[in-house]
Amino acid sequence: MTTHVTASSPERSAQSRRGAAHSKPGGAPILRGGRLTKVAGLVASYAPALGLPGISLLASASALAIGAGALWGASAGVAVANSCDANFNCTGTITQTQTLTDTGTSEMSVFVDSSATINVASGDGIQITKSNAGGIVFVARAGQSISAAAGTAIHASNTGGGDVEFTITGSVAGGTTTDAAGLLVTNDSSGTAVNLKVASVTGAAGIDATNSGSGNLDIDATGPVRGTGKGGIKASNSGGNLTITATSVSGATYGIQAANTGAGSLSVVASGPVTGSSGAGIHATSSGALSISAAGAVSGSGTTGSGIHAMGSGGVAITAAGVSGGQHGIQAANTGAGSLSVVATGTVSGSAGAGIHGTSSGSLSISAAGAVSGSGASGPGIYAKGSGALTITAATVSGGQHGIHVVNTGSGTLSIVASGSVSG
Repeated sequence: MTTHVTASSPERSAQSRRGAAHSKPGGAPILRGGRLTKVAGLVASYAPALGLPGISLLASASALAIGAGALWGASAGVAVANSCDANFNCTGTITQTQTLTDTGTSEMSVFVDSSATINVASGDGIQITKSNAGGIVFVARAGQSISAAAGTAIHASNTGGGDVEFTITGSVAGGTTTDAAGLLVTNDSSGTAVNLKVASVTGAAGIDATNSGSGNLDIDATGPVRGTGKGGIKASNSGGNLTITATSVSGATYGIQAANTGAGSLSVVASGPVTGSSGAGIHATSSGALSISAAGAVSGSGTTGSGIHAMGSGGVAITAAGVSGGQHGIQAANTGAGSLSVVATGTVSGSAGAGIHGTSSGSLSISAAGAVSGSGASGPGIYAKGSGALTITAATVSGGQHGIHVVNTGSGTLSIVASGSVSG
């Protein structure tokens, strides 16, 4: 069974809707399941109504007497146990899909109370749709878990303009079926920014976020993010800047896949390990500037799965510790203005390609403090090609073909300094 809540013009302020307390008078019946519909900010109907055919709650009624108790009207607040109510406040133990729809022009605020546990065995956990101006704000207090064993835990779609903001401090877990995700968010071209602050997220896809609006897309994951059938984090932005900050990320395909096709920059910061089991650890492309900072181990697998694959047209900067890839260890390209910079403080290896493979339409610099190794007939330890100044500083380098292979297509200077052995 699915619970539907529809609001056309919520009358409460965002603050009161996020933290509203719902009175439950002594003896009052508790509404469970069914469909709640709001018109002009008031509950217009509820079906089924207490399981009694022919009974509906009219918006004009503040109370409807039933036996010795009373069914409170919308003007006093409707108590919906184990569900999300007409003000999108979710409380209790919820085991049915919550379908929340807002067609009004105010901000849609969804609040998951500290008492709530959402655990849906069949279907999605919470489905959120905003089809008019105002945007979406979702807040879940610490301690809650939101899970859907056979679907997406949280699925939010904004087609009416404004921002989409999520703050979740509890765990989020989607199912393992092909289309399931932990957190799935889309903001169409009428919207502006998307800001997701989450903790632990798992699902066939961990986090899948698309912002087609004019603003930024920001993802901040303070806990582990896991994609058991697809990627850990997938992010696409066509507006301003795209920023991903994560701790531990893993995916059955890629670890992190990020694409910014807008006018802004792309930044990926990973403080812990990032793993792609059949693809790249980090795969990032940007039409503007691109920066990647990876303090933990980054690994990719498969014949096309580099540890880090980065391509930008406004300058590319990569700082990493240990990196390994099924193809290249680090594959980076700058195709536009600016330069390419790769700094590796740990070991870097490519199982079927170069340890570090860098190309730039401008200047290029590679600094590798640890051992760098490439494999295969065309797998040098370090491959560098650029039309500006080229600078290579390395320790120990080995390759299946060349140790270090450098091509300068311009008139800039070329400098190679190796403090250890270099072999091909």
